[in-house]
Amino acid sequence: MPDKIINDPYEIYLVESEWEWYVGKSFGKTMSAERRFEHHMIGHKDSGAKLLWAAVQERGRESFSWQILESGVGDHKQAERLWYDLGQMFEARVCLNGGRPSFGGTRSEDRTPEWNQAIGDWWRGRKRVLSDEELERRKIQGERRRGIPLTEEHKRNISNGNKGKVRPEWDTLAKIERQKGKSPNCLEAALRPTECTECGKQSTAGGITLHQKSSGHTGRALL
Repeated sequence: MPDKIINDPYEIYLVESEWEWYVGKSFGKTMSAERRFEHHMIGHKDSGAKLLWAAVQERGRESFSWQILESGVGDHKQAERLWYDLGQMFEARVCLNGGRPSFGGTRSEDRTPEWNQAIGDWWRGRKRVLSDEELERRKIQGERRRGIPLTEEHKRNISNGNKGKVRPEWDTLAKIERQKGKSPNCLEAALRPTECTECGKQSTAGGITLHQKSSGHTGRALL
């Protein structure tokens, strides 16, 4: 049975504090994001946001504000999921939704290619701004990992994960940029299509060299 086509007026709204965020929706003829916000702030039985109400009780109503993220006519379920996914991808604060909006389905449902495309289209051309806390966390994490050699198992996992993959054009261009200043012969040799004769992996000569160092393979042949 085909899914019911949803064509309702709706508002997708954000409730936030300095520490947390929550995405919700209001739809239908009597929609009101403002009324939904008031329900959240008093723990109304129709609020349906237990984590948000717990945070309001802890921090106080004055710590929270709200804004409308999107308003329109159409599938409010899809719109709410989109904004929730964007928050999970780019927000450093704690999410109070408790899970991805499922509406009777599974919270672990796979995203379709069309869904991933919608997120990509929304984010394309925008610049992600990381918080000072996130930048500091990444710096500390990088310093901890610096100088730690990869285990043989880790190397094998990387090698197995790259088998059969075709390097994208941007990766090849990046290689060319890194090779600038070196002799033309060196650049030409590094980018020659090559195959590992022991496992069949295909890459550039430079890529096969890295592969053989991590896998222990030795045979190679030019394509």
